Amino acid sequence: MTGAAADGREIDGLGFLAEEKGAHAIMATLWEVDDESTGKFMQRFYQQLSAPGITKAEALQRAELALLHREVEPQDGSPAG
Repeated sequence: MTGAAADGREIDGLGFLAEEKGAHAIMATLWEVDDESTGKFMQRFYQQLSAPGITKAEALQRAELALLHREVEPQDGSPAG
């Protein structure tokens, strides 16, 4: 649910459902996000998470910083700038 009727409680329902289905973690946002930048962000998150010894929190922080510093490459493969 989005729009004026959304109050954040829908995220609680999603978290409960994910837990019931066996998820170990869930990541969600309460605001609208751009599909393209979200895809790039998640790619960077999972790339960081696959590194030995990196926690979910560290991977999240590194992905956030990469996006903020425009280190994430655009879809066409050209360097971000």
